[in-house]
Amino acid sequence: MGQPKALLIRGELTMLERSAAPFTALGARLRVVTGFHAELVEPLSRTLGAAVIRNVAPQRGMASSVRTGLRITDEDDLVFVHPVDCPGVRLETLRMLVGTMEAFRQAHAAAPLYRGRGGHPVILDRTARTLMLGTKRRLTLRELLAKLGPAVIRVETDDPAVLADIDTDADAAAWLAES
Repeated sequence: MGQPKALLIRGELTMLERSAAPFTALGARLRVVTGFHAELVEPLSRTLGAAVIRNVAPQRGMASSVRTGLRITDEDDLVFVHPVDCPGVRLETLRMLVGTMEAFRQAHAAAPLYRGRGGHPVILDRTARTLMLGTKRRLTLRELLAKLGPAVIRVETDDPAVLADIDTDADAAAWLAES
């Protein structure tokens, strides 16, 4: 890719700006966890109004970035977890996930599905966040959702972007080529 995924530009917006836009429209507080290339990504994150926290051990994988971000969410009842390389999720999808958590008070998390396949963002309540941060064995987000079992509400959406995942140069080229 030659540069951090967050800074790839399609049209006039970076991947980070596209990923953040629906959360901003929802009125969510943005928090960006940086790792590799932090010095390049952090300035843009701050211009978006995001609180920035650096994962000092990004080589440990995405789960370590999720835990790093969750450590600064104590004051929030609900928190979205959304990788920057999953851009394009619609505002309506976010509203549906929040509505699900509000309607099902016994739920500790909600996750979107598209045609039966799970995706992002995931929304977590305090109980889920405490479980992820409090276990001796470091859980991945997938393991956390499995551990929560029926306390996770899976919400079928018509939003294919919940499955977006730009991990390879070919994925990035395809995303950049979209209009």
